Amino acid sequence: MEARKEGDRIIEEAKKGAKAEEKVLLEQARKASDDIIVKGKAMVEQEREAMEKTMKKDSVTLGIHVAERILMESVSSDIAHKIMAKHIKNIQHV
Repeated sequence: MEARKEGDRIIEEAKKGAKAEEKVLLEQARKASDDIIVKGKAMVEQEREAMEKTMKKDSVTLGIHVAERILMESVSSDIAHKIMAKHIKNIQHV
């Protein structure tokens, strides 16, 4: 009978220890997942900014090419080059 009580006590202590360990593991997993989420959000923001920068650059380049083509078809070559030299180069720095 004494051995049975001792066995039951050991089992109960093990259950309590397991519950405490479970709480610790769950808290560690929660912290790890929060860190992953924060890092993921930062990566998404960096990627968004890089894409936005590339898109702006490509838009300016496209606008310049369209303007050059329209100028070349609309006015003489000399006038087109003067206009491009004066205005389009400034646009590239936007």
